[in-house]
Amino acid sequence: MTTLPSSDLPLPSAATAPADTVVEFLRALAAYDVDAALDLVADDLVYSNVSLPTIYGKDSGSTAASSWVPTGRSRCGATPSTGST
Repeated sequence: MTTLPSSDLPLPSAATAPADTVVEFLRALAAYDVDAALDLVADDLVYSNVSLPTIYGKDSGSTAASSWVPTGRSRCGATPSTGST
């Protein structure tokens, strides 16, 4: 089970440390706000997560994150993947 940071903690207004950025990024993903999450990453993103393929680049990150969000829950302009091609 994945544990996300408590929503009771105040959000930083501006990330002052890498850990603050990570917490803000995970909160945005937990809220299905892909746009807010992607606003926190660089164009040359390299995102590694255990048991998942490494994601290279912000565009690839957008595609991948959109596929993780349940249909109808995304706050970004991308349409979540249905798994079919």
